[in-house]
Amino acid sequence: MQVVCDHRLKIRHAIIGHHGSVHDAKMFAESSIGQHPEQFFSDKQFMAGDSAYPLSRFVITPIRQNNTEFSEHQKAKFNEHFSKARVRVENCFGKLKEIFCSLKELRFRLTNEQNHTDCCNWILACCILHNILIEFNNPQNDDDSRNEVDYPQEMSSSRDVRTALVNYVLNNL
Repeated sequence: MQVVCDHRLKIRHAIIGHHGSVHDAKMFAESSIGQHPEQFFSDKQFMAGDSAYPLSRFVITPIRQNNTEFSEHQKAKFNEHFSKARVRVENCFGKLKEIFCSLKELRFRLTNEQNHTDCCNWILACCILHNILIEFNNPQNDDDSRNEVDYPQEMSSSRDVRTALVNYVLNNL
């Protein structure tokens, strides 16, 4: 299972059902959100991915230590704040398992395709109920006032987006 969640821990996209162990970046690359990100994100939107993902226009990753584009101070400050955003998906999984304890230890025998399908449907149902509970318990508008990053007029690459975010972190946080 791979999940994309927002800052409120609402699940925005879930990929469930790969057989066996699959690398996160491969799962993402084969998903609809990975293949057609422009259908899921506006020009000023992106998701925070860990270092397993390739940096792209819509997936921002931590700055690697061997990066020469930014100073050590810039890398450290950006990565510190970036990790706070990245950890939200872990918080989302924690909340999901807290509410739906059956997800901590699924008792499905995956002996055939029907059992696999039933297991995936159970997990998806829990994700949907998780989102309903978030809306019920916190009915704030998605347009909540958040600081906006001062993006350059033309952002043609992932590098432009990351540079704008580094400047935002250094100047505003």
